[in-house]
Amino acid sequence: MRLVDVATLETVTIAASAAPWEAAELMHSSAVGALVVVDDAGSAVGMLTDRDLALRVVAVGGVREDARVADLMSAPLQTLASTESVVVAVKLMRSQGVRRVPLVDDGRLAGVVTMDDLLTALARELVNLGEEALSARKHALREAHEAGPLHEIQELASQTHARLGRAKYMVQEAFMDELDSVRDRLRRALESL
Repeated sequence: MRLVDVATLETVTIAASAAPWEAAELMHSSAVGALVVVDDAGSAVGMLTDRDLALRVVAVGGVREDARVADLMSAPLQTLASTESVVVAVKLMRSQGVRRVPLVDDGRLAGVVTMDDLLTALARELVNLGEEALSARKHALREAHEAGPLHEIQELASQTHARLGRAKYMVQEAFMDELDSVRDRLRRALESL
């Protein structure tokens, strides 16, 4: 599964030269927890998360008035191509300790993939696999049910074979009894001569 298939393609960006309060306001109005920070040329250069604001602004009692987003953002920026696989994204997130990775194709911002996006995609895959397994089980049960008459025919053939075996044994016994009877009569006839 490619990242472009699971990522959020509409990305909220902010200039590296913006003030921290502008970033907080943009996060609030856009209902996002992270912004991709871009330079004057529009290239992605960092990430600013709500956690960054909490730890680097609120926790220290505020920032200087001349502080900029570039002072607070996480950099260097870890990016992936939108054609990369989900597995590659998970490995990068785990190794770098991040939950969001911008997707950059040919130097252009193409979206952001989040851990939530990946978990949702993987959950969807698990549901699909579960549905396929249930469908395969139903199909197998249906085939077994439809094969029921075949199974019944096989059972009937087995029973018939057993009966023939018993009949053969009974015929052999009867033949041996008759042969013994003929021998006894023949012996008695020969003894009487």
